Amino acid sequence: MKIARIFVTIIFICKPSYAAIALVQTKGSSADTPAARITTTFDASPTEGNLMVATLSSNDGDMTNPSGWTTAVNNVNTTHDDFLRIAYKVAAAGESASITFTDMAGGGSANLGLYEFSGVDTASPLDDTGSTAFLLSRTDLGADNTVPLVTTVPDTVLVALLAVRADITSPAMSNTFTLTHDLKPTASFEGVDGYRIVSSQGLNSTTFTWTNSGTALAAIAAFEASAGAVAPALAPQRRAFWIRR
Repeated sequence: MKIARIFVTIIFICKPSYAAIALVQTKGSSADTPAARITTTFDASPTEGNLMVATLSSNDGDMTNPSGWTTAVNNVNTTHDDFLRIAYKVAAAGESASITFTDMAGGGSANLGLYEFSGVDTASPLDDTGSTAFLLSRTDLGADNTVPLVTTVPDTVLVALLAVRADITSPAMSNTFTLTHDLKPTASFEGVDGYRIVSSQGLNSTTFTWTNSGTALAAIAAFEASAGAVAPALAPQRRAFWIRR
C-alpha cells in the first residue's frame, strides 16, 4: 500500500458589505406664477450624514441650487423653456429642514420634491443618471423612450422625475417604483416623481404613464449605498492531506 501526500492551497476572497438604504422622510410643494424661488420644508431636520435628494421642475427657465447642493442630472426643453433637475446633498450637522432653490429665470411655476435617505454613501453617492429628450403629445414615457440607467454597485436607490406641460391625471410608474409626489402649481404644468430601492446592479428603468397628452421630459438618478466594513483579508492557506492507495 502506498501513501501519497497532496497539498491544497485555499484562497479566501472577501467582498464588501453594503448598508441597507432606507427612506427617512419626504415632502413636496409647488409655487405658482410668478415664482422666482421655491421652498419645501421637511417635517423634521435631516440627520447628519443622510442623503437629501431634490426633484425640481419648472415651466419657465433654470434655477440656482442652494449652497452645498450638486446637480445629478438636468434636462431642458429649450423649445418651451421647461426644465427638470435632480440634485443632492449629504446633510451636515444642524441641517435646516427648509430647502430653497432660487433665481428662476422666467418667473414661472415650479415644483420641488424632497427625499431623505439613510445608508447612502457620503463620500461619492451618485452612481449613474439617465434622461429623455422632450417629446410632444405624450401620455407615456415608455417603450423606445423609457427612462434607463445602469447601476454599477449592488445596492442603490433610484429617483425618477417627470415634467409634463399639461393637466394630467392618473400618473403611474412601472417596475415597482413608488410614486411619491404629484405636484401641480397650475393647470398647464405638472411634476411627478418617485423612487425605488434595488439590491442588484445592472439596467434599471421606469415608465411613466398618465392621461391627457402633453409635452413631456423625464430623468432618473441612482445613489449608492454606503459600503460597510470589509472583512480582513486572509493569507492563502496551504493544507496537506494524506491519501492511502
